[in-house]
Amino acid sequence: MPVDTRLHMLSRLFRDRSEWAVNAAEEVLLSLPHAVRERPSEVRIEDGACFVAFEGGIHVPVPVPLVVAPFLARAATVLVVTLKDTGIASETDVHVRRGPVQAGVFEHA
Repeated sequence: MPVDTRLHMLSRLFRDRSEWAVNAAEEVLLSLPHAVRERPSEVRIEDGACFVAFEGGIHVPVPVPLVVAPFLARAATVLVVTLKDTGIASETDVHVRRGPVQAGVFEHA
């Protein structure tokens, strides 16, 4: 099975440079480096793994710290902020989807 180089690079970048936060109202924030032109469209939780989907159809895994996991499990939405070196590139409030996905929806990591 061929490895998607772009997805592999994004997975590594998001693993190394993503940051999660939870505010006093228990709202969840995810900040990511601005590495995908498209805006985030949803956060998907499946079997303990977290993926961020983008409008272009790419789905990238993002690790979730244990301290954030219970808040993410209850969250209906996540504020996803993408950051450039010069500041915020986008802020998008996306829905959290849970459960199994249909075959072929996610690319391999």
